[in-house]
Amino acid sequence: METIDLSFLEHEPALGRRAGTLSVESLCPVSMAGGPPGRATMTEEEPTESMLYGALENAMGLHFGWDKSGPQNSDRLHQGYNLLRSIESEMAADLDIDSGRGAKEFQSLVAPYYDFELASKETTESYYDLRWRKKWRSDALGQSGHSNDFRAATFDKSEPNALHGYQRALVRREFIEGTWSYAVSCSEPAEEALSRALEDPKGPLYLGTSDGWASFDFSPKEISPEEGSSKEASSREASSQTS
Repeated sequence: METIDLSFLEHEPALGRRAGTLSVESLCPVSMAGGPPGRATMTEEEPTESMLYGALENAMGLHFGWDKSGPQNSDRLHQGYNLLRSIESEMAADLDIDSGRGAKEFQSLVAPYYDFELASKETTESYYDLRWRKKWRSDALGQSGHSNDFRAATFDKSEPNALHGYQRALVRREFIEGTWSYAVSCSEPAEEALSRALEDPKGPLYLGTSDGWASFDFSPKEISPEEGSSKEASSREASSQTS
């Protein structure tokens, strides 16, 4: 079984250290809904922080569902919660898993270790007319506005006199294509973990919905001769202290 290297979580975050550049490109039109439910048909102009952290966790093999309510609801999700609690106890950064529950209060393990600052973007918006199936409920067959499609109508056992079913409605949904560039700040161990994860992702990388595929590439910051000399001197000093 393949192991996941989480050693970078044991190091203190270094969000003041510029590590390099993250380039994100949509591989197809993507719908990145980041607002309340009423904005589900609208897209953000750039990926939200949660989307970036979620994609990074997918690449690292860390992104999974969890629920703290107990194994009676979902044993797999509760095991995920126990695993997060175990990882949280070993982390150098502060993260309160118990302040949220499940996907609705998504809490990223890697968020305290990485800072993404948008440097540039190039986008084009597009719209597609999609047929969404909307559930309806009616107390009277043929009630106004609820009689578009009765093929799926069934009786609701909890309400003997009520009907429910689905109707099709045209909804204009917003999609976007683009490239986004981010300045990444993190510690050296976190930088190495980021590079390894994006070179060989352990999960699919997407933006918004799971079919919004995207590519993620990380380019380390070029080290100047002065920085290289300073880093080499620090390494020699550390070696002499341990010997």
